[in-house]
Amino acid sequence: MSLGRSTAPLVVLGLTAAALIPFAAREFGRPSPKEALPPGVRAERTLPDEEREAAREGKAEEGHAMKAMEWWYGTRAFPHANIPEAGYFQAWQAAQSLEPVAQSRGSSWEPIGPNNVGGRALALAIDPLDPNQLWCGSASGGLWKSTNAGEGPTAWFRVETGFPTLSVSSIIFEHGNRNVMYIGTGEMGRYGRGQVGTPGARNGYGLGVLKSTDNGVSWNTTGLTWTFDQSRVVFALTMDKLNHNIVWAATSEGLYKTTDAGATWSLSHPVLMAMDVVLDPRDGNKVWVSHGQLNTTPNPGIYRSTDGGANWTLLAGGLPTTDFGRTPLSIYAPVGPGNPTLYAGVSNASTRQVVGLYKSTNNGDTWTRVNSTNWANSQAWYDNAIAVKPSDPNTILCAGLDVYRSTNGGTNLPQVSNWWAGYEGDVPAGGPEGPSDYVHADAHAVTWSPHNPTTVYVACDGGVFKSTNNGTAWSGKNGGMQTTQFYQGLAVSGAIQDWVFGGLQDNGTVRYSGDPAWSKVFGGDGGYCGIAADNPDLVFEEYVYLNMYRSWDGGSSWEEIHPLDSSQANFIAPFVVAQNPPNVIYAGTLAVKKSTNSGDSFFFPDGNSNWNGTPMATIGVASTNADTVIAATGSSATGAVFELRRSTNGGTSWTNVTAGLPNLFCTDISFHPSDSRNVWITFSGYGNPHVFRSTDAGLTWIGATGNLPDHPVQAVALDPDLEGWAYAGTDLGVFRTTDNGATWAVFTAGMPQAMVTDLQINPGTRLMRAATFGNGVYSVTLPTEVAADVADGSSLQRLTVQSAPNPFARETTIRFEAQGAAAVDVSIFDAAGRQIRALHRGTAVAGPNAFPWDGRDDAGNPAPVGTYFARVALGSEVRTAKLVRTR
Repeated sequence: MSLGRSTAPLVVLGLTAAALIPFAAREFGRPSPKEALPPGVRAERTLPDEEREAAREGKAEEGHAMKAMEWWYGTRAFPHANIPEAGYFQAWQAAQSLEPVAQSRGSSWEPIGPNNVGGRALALAIDPLDPNQLWCGSASGGLWKSTNAGEGPTAWFRVETGFPTLSVSSIIFEHGNRNVMYIGTGEMGRYGRGQVGTPGARNGYGLGVLKSTDNGVSWNTTGLTWTFDQSRVVFALTMDKLNHNIVWAATSEGLYKTTDAGATWSLSHPVLMAMDVVLDPRDGNKVWVSHGQLNTTPNPGIYRSTDGGANWTLLAGGLPTTDFGRTPLSIYAPVGPGNPTLYAGVSNASTRQVVGLYKSTNNGDTWTRVNSTNWANSQAWYDNAIAVKPSDPNTILCAGLDVYRSTNGGTNLPQVSNWWAGYEGDVPAGGPEGPSDYVHADAHAVTWSPHNPTTVYVACDGGVFKSTNNGTAWSGKNGGMQTTQFYQGLAVSGAIQDWVFGGLQDNGTVRYSGDPAWSKVFGGDGGYCGIAADNPDLVFEEYVYLNMYRSWDGGSSWEEIHPLDSSQANFIAPFVVAQNPPNVIYAGTLAVKKSTNSGDSFFFPDGNSNWNGTPMATIGVASTNADTVIAATGSSATGAVFELRRSTNGGTSWTNVTAGLPNLFCTDISFHPSDSRNVWITFSGYGNPHVFRSTDAGLTWIGATGNLPDHPVQAVALDPDLEGWAYAGTDLGVFRTTDNGATWAVFTAGMPQAMVTDLQINPGTRLMRAATFGNGVYSVTLPTEVAADVADGSSLQRLTVQSAPNPFARETTIRFEAQGAAAVDVSIFDAAGRQIRALHRGTAVAGPNAFPWDGRDDAGNPAPVGTYFARVALGSEVRTAKLVRTR
């Protein structure tokens, strides 16, 4: 259905990982000779020219993980260097008291994928009794489970823990007991600085260690519990094989130990940034722990205790003595007597490269660097994992950018996977994701099966991969796992309702065409996307730093139309494709560039190539007339300049309209689809209002933050038909206003807790899409009036939860009224989001319902003085009430 085509030659470009630079040159864009391509898919495509040349020269440049994370964090911290420690925590508290929107079936969110592309995974565990039951912890998509060994298009489903954390960093079972499980939460790049500062997004803070005693059906806190404002994370967990009550947790604060199955914990080794811990399975008093990450701890290294943590010794004997960086550990212990074999994947904290694979056969007294292969390029602080085979001390896998395997104790360590070999195109959910040597880049965990000695799994930025022959051949196991991380810049079409393009962290650009198995149309870190209003086959996408590409055939082939320019543009740089006329594109470098020929050429319409030294943060163009455009400068740098300018003549001249707006990073500018005078703007950061609107096309601004919690707002979408209605996508989900921002309500029914990075309404419809950073994309049909009935249509109307007395000292009663009998769950949560009391689970009666709470938790202990929330889930509707307990 193409209406036109450039005369420039088409080239096929892309790559499949954010790590981006392979270790050696290769032939580009050709299928692997090992296997034929499955129908409907094509080989991974070539790198951008400058990166292809670097690869050919064998250069080992750093990938984009650090740049991406600093970008995410900086835009939320701006104008400060750090996000307020209590910022997210306080915002989450405030959100709990907001009234949820009563949504009918037609206006509840539904997932639309991708269910064929795994997002960033941090941990994987295998049921001790059933090899088919797998558990995966994702970086920002929560906890997932498969009951069929990850096979097929619907292999995985999400497991709700009941706690507001999406980052699951470690998972362990009690030995031989599938019912008892522990998970560690959170992730951190540098000590005291989660790279985003929002739980579950890129690097986020955790709640400590959670425990289940019913195989993950329900979860509770343990004695190692933190609030988000404490900025702490768990990196690794391990259990004493001879005493199940003893569990060790490597955390940002050091190494913790429990001897009573998690009820209480003690800080056994207080050196910061404990990254990994292993035990001798024959003697739990022998413990080894590694500390060190990006030089953010004063005493890094590998430590040993032989008395269960009472005393510790810093090990030397051949280990690096300076710049000791992130170091995964793995241990093999013979069945009988004899020393264990210890392996350490030591990295350099300054260069961020793997120094080598170290080995000890005398309990760590001395170490030998048996191999100097750098399997993580310059991202060992981020993707560095090792695991020795439980039944063979000589077989070990080392994984980072790619997977390497040794069968002779590390002396030889050949590469056994290639991150660039993944298929693109219509890769089916659960189907082959590449040839047998393909594993997605950036591995975070390697897990051998306890049931089959030749089966091993890798958790990486592309989800879960499996080998059944000791790592010789691999296959993706990601069917149904909706954990992809979308950046801002989702593109929807007015001509084709089910035609959506979006850019992903480390998983390229993908296309939705009605099937939750999205097509992989471009590689790398995807950014903004655009679709021509008059030709849905004419599509635009962005690799980082405004490296723009154009497709005339709906994403089957691409041509570069704007080169990468890291000195002029933001990491994820904005561009917008106008609707009227559709051949106009605005793009952001240090000033606004414009194209009037669908990207054949760009120019600065005002002749100014640098507004104020800060690149463009976001651009908005009126749907009715491309001459009306608003752009904001901003970046993740603390010295960046925020400035908002408006043009009504296509960028020929600009007016500064910054007055009255906060000095925060601007995230979105959205015009009403039929009225260019009605425009809204949103901001990231903390400490200031985040939403503003204008009735004069941006000349002046009116506050519209209302009662929104003080936290980053990433996007805003204006209802095309209902005056005063708008939707905000935030780090805490979606909110709705029906009064021009005076008040907001939670609009998340059907959607898990997720960071929403973009909201887009298909032109001419009431269909809205929400892109999330960790749970793919959700879709909703917007309501046409304020809903009074709940989804099941029978349980209640206008559910209102109240408590009296409130505040209270000893007892209060939770009250609500139901129209008819319905299933109900009444629970009490503390201010950190931890469920402390399951007050009632059963059936509500028609009419008034009352459930007294005596101020105690599930264990019968009095709850401390403070703020709590009563949560009532009745039918498919959920309401909360804020409670205050006094002395």
